[in-house]
Amino acid sequence: MHFLCIIFNFLSTEVVENLNIVIEKNTIGNITVQSAAYGDAIRLSATDALPMRGISIECNKIFNTQRYGIFATTVSDLCVYGNKIDNITGYGIILENKINELVNTIYNYSQ
Repeated sequence: MHFLCIIFNFLSTEVVENLNIVIEKNTIGNITVQSAAYGDAIRLSATDALPMRGISIECNKIFNTQRYGIFATTVSDLCVYGNKIDNITGYGIILENKINELVNTIYNYSQ
C-alpha cells in the first residue's frame, strides 16, 4: 500500500516563496485509514503562517481510498491537473484554498 503525505517542518517563520514541487505520474491505491495518514492518497497540509506554495499534482492514477483522493489545505499556487481518481469512498478532491487550475476525471464516487 502506498500513499503520499507531504509535511513541512520549518524551524523559522520564513515563508518559502515557491517550493516548485511536482507530484506526477504516480499510481496510488488501496489506501485505508490504518495504512496512511487519514486514508488520503495525496495529502498536503500547512498553516496560515507557513503555507505551501508552488505545488503541482498532475497525471496521477488514484484508486480505492478510504477517504479522499487528493486533500490540500493552506496551499496557494496549487495546480491539480489531469488526475484520474477512481473508486473513492469519500470525496475525490478536497481543496481548501487558492487554486490555479483544476481539470480531473473522477469515477465511481460514493459518499
